[in-house]
Amino acid sequence: MGPCLTIHLYSYLYCNMVIAQYVYSYLAKQKYPDTSFLSNNGDSQCYTNKTSPAYIERTDAQTMASDWLMLSSVFACAPGIVTDVVMGSLSDKHGRKHFVVISLIGTFLKTLLIAMGMSTDISVTYFFLFIGIEGLTGGWCFVLSIAYAYVSDLTASNNTRTFANTLVEIFVGFGLVLSGVTAGYLIKNVGFVYSMIVISALNALNLIMILLFLPESLDKSKRQTTDMLHLFKSAFAFYTRDTSTDGKRWKYILLMLSYIGLTMSIVGRQSIEQLYQLNVPFCWNSVKIGWYSSINDVVRNVIGLCSIKCLQSCLFDEIIVIVSGLSSVFAYTLEALAVNDVMLMIVPVVGIFSILASPVIRSIMSKMTSPDKQGALFAGVAVMQSVCTVLSEVTSKSTYTATVDSFRGSVFLVFGGFSVFLLVTFIIFIIASKLSKKRSIRMQRKAIYPGET
Repeated sequence: MGPCLTIHLYSYLYCNMVIAQYVYSYLAKQKYPDTSFLSNNGDSQCYTNKTSPAYIERTDAQTMASDWLMLSSVFACAPGIVTDVVMGSLSDKHGRKHFVVISLIGTFLKTLLIAMGMSTDISVTYFFLFIGIEGLTGGWCFVLSIAYAYVSDLTASNNTRTFANTLVEIFVGFGLVLSGVTAGYLIKNVGFVYSMIVISALNALNLIMILLFLPESLDKSKRQTTDMLHLFKSAFAFYTRDTSTDGKRWKYILLMLSYIGLTMSIVGRQSIEQLYQLNVPFCWNSVKIGWYSSINDVVRNVIGLCSIKCLQSCLFDEIIVIVSGLSSVFAYTLEALAVNDVMLMIVPVVGIFSILASPVIRSIMSKMTSPDKQGALFAGVAVMQSVCTVLSEVTSKSTYTATVDSFRGSVFLVFGGFSVFLLVTFIIFIIASKLSKKRSIRMQRKAIYPGET
């Protein structure tokens, strides 16, 4: 499952980088065919005079690209709100592999159709339909949720599962790291069309590998045998009633709220960062954007996640989440205030622990859940991830559009605010868990020693 995740997330970020820069260049050239702020390969030239035609044109192109990317995120994630819960819940009954295959077919069709669209120079409006195909088959949110369910099928409910979940994130990180560098160079050297052809071929290879080599993780004896309606309801049962002695409703709700804050602070960042870096005072080209993306992902998704084993030796999981949230807040604040390349390059270092909260929160939720409901749990998480992706993309793009000519870094302060929400809700979870544990101990003592006060 690890190599599948690496390739799939590589495809996701690679495709996003190509599409974002292609759409920015396409819209600018459509409206301003004689513009001087773009070079032949789509790189942004740096004009800082706010009254110059080139500056005004670039600002308008950034606004149009931001609006387009906001709409594309709706087509990418809105269908998943339904399909993620349906397929995720059904995976508890029919196994995981079939649904991974369905999702990968959707991704392959998306990249293939976009490559064909770029080669024929059709309107980027049609790209919404191609992106929607992937959304209907789950997309990256669903594949990631199935990966976590896959890990839960094969691990015990202890720190081993936390580490295994971290390995999932590391495989994701490898894909993100590789995509940044390769996408930047391919865009610069072979253009947008061949860049998309490359990723289409890689998606086809990934699909073939899954069909031939990925074993089924969910043994038939552990599969759900209930009707489909019950399976769908089970994805949200954790938040409406207590499902076990440890699986209290309020715990799931607080953990989900924390995860919402985490997701809202992460998913809308990458495409906005590209527009931010194409604009003044940075005016980066595709190669520099790619290298930054890779460095960012190496530091956060590989080095940061690899440190979790060391952190677990001296810190509780709950404290690791707090460290992660603080790291994210400080990183986004620095990014918002960055005025030169050096400040921007320091951002990944400050945010080195910002991703750690993801595997830890998922692991805590998984430990509270019985083995036969892992698919339903992560299906519900995937649905919320899809909802948050749409909300985060809409919020971040609309904020950037409104502030691109004044204080464009304000969008990163919004991301930092989501990280603060993560911290607040998770601290409430920690305090409430401690109080609940003390109350439980007192009740047990009273049951054993009835006369004790």
